Amino acid sequence: MKRKTILSIIALLIYVITQFLPPMGGLSSLSIQIVGLFVSVMILWLGVSLTWPSLFCLVALAITPLFTGNEVLANAFGNWIPTFVIFSSMLCYALSKTGFLQRVATWMLTRKIARKSPFAFVAVLFLTPLVIGMLMETIALFSIFIPLLGQIFKDLGYKKGDKAAQVMMFGVMFTTCLSAMTTPISHSFSLMAISYHQQFFPDDPQISLMTFSIVGIVSSFIVYGLLLLVTKFIIRPDLTRIKELNIDALLQNRGPISKEEKISVVIFLLVVLVWLFPGILGSVFPGVSAVLSDLGNVIPAAIGAIFLFVIKVDGKPVLDFDDTFKNGIPWKIWLLVAVAMALGAAITSDDAGLLPWFSGAVGPAVSTMPALAAILIITFVILFLTNIMSNAVALILVSTVMLPLIAGGVLSGVDGAAIAINIGMAANVAVSTPLASAPAAMSAGTGWLNNSNMLKWGCIMTVITCLVMTFFSYNFTQILM
Repeated sequence: MKRKTILSIIALLIYVITQFLPPMGGLSSLSIQIVGLFVSVMILWLGVSLTWPSLFCLVALAITPLFTGNEVLANAFGNWIPTFVIFSSMLCYALSKTGFLQRVATWMLTRKIARKSPFAFVAVLFLTPLVIGMLMETIALFSIFIPLLGQIFKDLGYKKGDKAAQVMMFGVMFTTCLSAMTTPISHSFSLMAISYHQQFFPDDPQISLMTFSIVGIVSSFIVYGLLLLVTKFIIRPDLTRIKELNIDALLQNRGPISKEEKISVVIFLLVVLVWLFPGILGSVFPGVSAVLSDLGNVIPAAIGAIFLFVIKVDGKPVLDFDDTFKNGIPWKIWLLVAVAMALGAAITSDDAGLLPWFSGAVGPAVSTMPALAAILIITFVILFLTNIMSNAVALILVSTVMLPLIAGGVLSGVDGAAIAINIGMAANVAVSTPLASAPAAMSAGTGWLNNSNMLKWGCIMTVITCLVMTFFSYNFTQILM
């Protein structure tokens, strides 16, 4: 039997058996049912698929005494996060589809600073996906750079196995993944962390898009700077061939900026302005700020998408709806995010009684743990798990286990919002193995980066990222909140 078939049978058996178990160990029958569902779905997500197990989870939640079917759907799709994923993805897809983001990439690589030295070129090369990735999903972003890197390696005469080429491939892959922790725009895992914070800490001030973005951007640039130091002083590749690179050739086939690009950029910037205005100028223009705040995060993005579908250039819309619906929205991630919200609602439900039980069971073992140690451990665990399993599943697992302990006061002294942001950022830094993330798999698949160097360099940067998040990001969040 195939591995996936075996795992599916095991998971479904766990689910079925736990639906008929009597109360035990301080857990009610309903609590055991939810735990059984949680374990079975985790097994399916980790080892089988992200799609049909998500649908299975929705159906299973609906037949428990905990929620009605309509309540399950409301918990999943009634949350603003899945809807935000759809419309923000539309806006970012327009920037990619019109060629604007590709233009930005080539523009950055042809600046004077990139021409100063081989290391300056590498620094700009690593920086480019980090900047562009603030607005773009990582798979599409890395797809832009694979042919670009291939052309650079060809022009320089690199062969597969050359250390310099491996370093450049790793650095671009790493900063591509790193970019996903910068903003919640088009980055689902960051949004999931925000939503889980809302679920587990309903009475606390909620994490805004601006707060997450400020922490994510500053933290990512710190890690980026440390990546450059590791590259220069620890890895130490020979970059002298880069002096021979004809940088101007990278601009070939890039004509003048099109009307479609201009329109997509203007609309995107206007939407971002609406998102940020209340937090930046709210005290100066309270009336305007109140109106924009009432719109929330989804409506401005939806309005922007409508304009992209309606505005035509040479008789064609800037953004084609059918194409966008098919290729511009990460539907698998959208479904996973929605189901994760419904599963989180079940775990946190008072009727399920899981949080008090879990706090009582785990509390004695962790209650005396120093806050700094807890922050370091939680951050390291999510970084470790995201490198060996699905990013989303790692985030769900850590969030649903650790955040309730903090919310219940078991881990005293740990700030819920700050640790949630750490979890949301860390879930994206999956760079050590081909299994860690799509960009990691794609970089290994090119043949330009071998697995041993990916593991070695990835582990170094994972440890560095963990330290930055523990000692800087966490405290920085507390200042902003």
